Amino acid sequence: MSAIGKSSQYVFCCAVYMTANLSGGHITPTVTIATMITGHITILKGIAYVLAQLVGSIFGSLLIVRRRCRLLVHSVMYVLQ
Repeated sequence: MSAIGKSSQYVFCCAVYMTANLSGGHITPTVTIATMITGHITILKGIAYVLAQLVGSIFGSLLIVRRRCRLLVHSVMYVLQ
């Protein structure tokens, strides 16, 4: 395994560890689905977590796209002046 692969695994492990007290470490749908399969949370609660994660990721992506588009427009306007 490459150093990049190992470092991303360490970062993911640290993120799960840091959020364990807040949300049980449910930072991705993968973790949530794994805890549903192992029976640590109910199916209904797991589906709610997955939906919340998907909505949050879509909202965050839209914010980033909006910000980048605004920067792009300002850059083009500056160049055209």
